[in-house]
Amino acid sequence: MPKNHLFGTKMTSMKTNLALPQNVCSRPALAASTLSTPVSASNQHRLPSLIFDSLGPQARSPRAIRITQRDQSIIDLIFRLRALRDDQVQTALFTAAGASLTQFRLTNLARLRYVDRLPRKRVNDPFVYLLTRRSTLGNRMMRQRYGDEAFRRHMGRLGSIEHHLAVNDVRVRVERACRDLGWLLASWLRPEDLAPLLSKDLIPDGYFQIRRWVGTEEKTAGFFLELERSAKSIRVMRSKLERYRELYRSGRYQQIFSTPALRVLVVYTQPPDYASPHRISSALEQARHLRVTFAWFTSMDHLKAVPMATLLNEPIWLAPNEQTPVALFPTTQTEIDADSLPSRS
Repeated sequence: MPKNHLFGTKMTSMKTNLALPQNVCSRPALAASTLSTPVSASNQHRLPSLIFDSLGPQARSPRAIRITQRDQSIIDLIFRLRALRDDQVQTALFTAAGASLTQFRLTNLARLRYVDRLPRKRVNDPFVYLLTRRSTLGNRMMRQRYGDEAFRRHMGRLGSIEHHLAVNDVRVRVERACRDLGWLLASWLRPEDLAPLLSKDLIPDGYFQIRRWVGTEEKTAGFFLELERSAKSIRVMRSKLERYRELYRSGRYQQIFSTPALRVLVVYTQPPDYASPHRISSALEQARHLRVTFAWFTSMDHLKAVPMATLLNEPIWLAPNEQTPVALFPTTQTEIDADSLPSRS
């Protein structure tokens, strides 16, 4: 692949400016809209003969060794999101019936050292795919695509793998929904990208911006993501909501991210010892009391149950100032007219 190849996905009827405001992009962040990178047939990545000769007869077949455009998209996705299960790769890049094909491509890429995978604790556990020192060919491809400095910066240490995978359950669905709708996922910033921009007391699990056209107007919406896996005290959530309120009221949010539009999306998983509905209702009551109307809540089960094509406009979120569930993006003109910015009160 040519060294000057730039990543990017062309979205329909939309400018493809992938950068966040200058004060954010002064610390380079990988764009989040590259689910697929066009590559000509004559420029497909080939396996070096040394590794090819070491493989068994089955791996030497043309089907097994050909690195397709979709394979390159898989490698790029795993690199950008750092660690993924096979079902998450399927969600992002394959059809609902593509589980076997997803597993075949991932097994092939792992065998050829384009990706690596973590050892499983139990035989029935899913593999977790990532790039490591052993994924030599995938590393080389990503270095060529993004450059050595961006590659090294992005390959930092992973924290809790379970928490990371849960965040990626949300991220792959947002990426796929944007692609299917023809919207632009302009950027996705990770906690390590956000740390220099925000207070050390407020480090979300992610921040992303979505750009879309409403009539003749281009709109940008920003979202912080908070993933709640453990049964924390309600005081912890109250403190977090107060810090988000201060960030918005002070004007720092708009100064940093160059948009006044904000939602804080809180997604609850369901530990066996503490039910999500109770946790959500308690947090919702705190948000009402604090008048943090831009904090919206849902469960991971609700998020996963929504068809990908309607994920962003399906009413699955509970908002402090609404009696019924709401959608992230309105679908009717009445809803569009009522879609206002968060209150500073």
